[in-house]
Amino acid sequence: NIILMGEIPLCDKCKNYVKPGVIFFGESLPGKFFTLLSKDIPKATGLIVIGSSLKVAPVSEIPEKVSNSVPRLVLNKDRLSGFRRQLDFQINGDCQESIDILMDELQWKDDFNKYYNTIKVE
Repeated sequence: NIILMGEIPLCDKCKNYVKPGVIFFGESLPGKFFTLLSKDIPKATGLIVIGSSLKVAPVSEIPEKVSNSVPRLVLNKDRLSGFRRQLDFQINGDCQESIDILMDELQWKDDFNKYYNTIKVE
C-alpha cells in the first residue's frame, strides 16, 4: 500500500530503502542467470518473448542463441525487426490481450486457471 501511495518503503530493521527483487536498467545480472542460460539454451524447444524491445544486452542476445530449428514467438506491442527465421511468429498489440487469445486458441485457459488458483499472488 505504501508504494501505491507514492512513497518508498523502508526496512523495519535497518530503516534503509527497500529494493524490489528486480534488476534495474544498468545493473548487472547475477551470475546464476548466465549459468542457467548456458544450460537451458541447448535444450530449448521453443522461445517466447513477451513485452520486450530486445534492445538491451544480454537479454537481447537470447533469441539468436537458440537453434534455427527452434520456433520463436514474439508477443509485443510493436513489431520487432530481426525475427525473420522460417519458424518465427509475431503477434503485435496489447500483450495481455494476445496472451488471452493464445491461451484460448491453444485451449490452455482451464489449465492456467487451475494453476493460478493454487498459487498465492500478492
